[in-house]
Amino acid sequence: MTNKVIETNVFPENGSRIISSTNRKERFGITNVSDAVSVSSRIANLFCEKKVSFSALGGSAFGLSIMLPDIWFKARPISNIIELQIRGEDGVKASDILNAEGWKKINPIEYFSVTFLDGSGKEHTSPTIRDQLLFSKKFEGVGESFMMLIQIPTEFYRIKNGKIFVEQMREMQTPGRTFTYKIMRGLERDRWDTLYVSLSNDMSRLLGKEDLELIINTAAADRGVAARTSSLTEYVKYGLRHFEDKYKYGKMARLNGGFFEDLESKLKPILRNVGH
Repeated sequence: MTNKVIETNVFPENGSRIISSTNRKERFGITNVSDAVSVSSRIANLFCEKKVSFSALGGSAFGLSIMLPDIWFKARPISNIIELQIRGEDGVKASDILNAEGWKKINPIEYFSVTFLDGSGKEHTSPTIRDQLLFSKKFEGVGESFMMLIQIPTEFYRIKNGKIFVEQMREMQTPGRTFTYKIMRGLERDRWDTLYVSLSNDMSRLLGKEDLELIINTAAADRGVAARTSSLTEYVKYGLRHFEDKYKYGKMARLNGGFFEDLESKLKPILRNVGH
């Protein structure tokens, strides 16, 4: 098999046999939230001026659509790639805005790709997310920054048991939904993020009714999610108590302490049912 990437306009179907996959997110490096926001807020303002709707994903939402307290804003490291969803019809307009700002378009396949076999056994390579756009720009004193635009609706390619499964991405993700996935994942960094985000945001407003229903329904169907979500909830609830007597954070800590107590009460019967 050759190491040369053969890029085509053919995309995987459900069940396509995977040959290899590439995820080089680590090559973008790490930056801090304050530097990332200095870049992302500039683009966000330009998108708003030009009426380009967008939604920030993951850590890219911090300081942009999800507020952070000063103590976490200064300390939280994130990947040096800003990830934004936009509507597909705005793809050309968004690209023109970035080009005018000196952003250079690069091939996302170099960083995120899947190589697979089609029905006839021919090999193809496509981006992990269909029609994603990737840009880079060097900033004095900050270094090189990267930006990914995901055009909605689209599809992304998940690998399981040596095959590709096509997942649809039909709507732009709200900040609440971004954080819902973080709560259900429940890793150590998710615990810290949830605790500190709860010092600057009303969680009952950040997470909508559908987000809470997703947490409960997913936990009810998946024992691992139930356990991780419950553990995170308990951690955040007790962590917020530490801030209840702090003048700057006390009001929000007490407010969100009640939010997580209510969430914990909803998770308890689920944990009993899954035998935790």
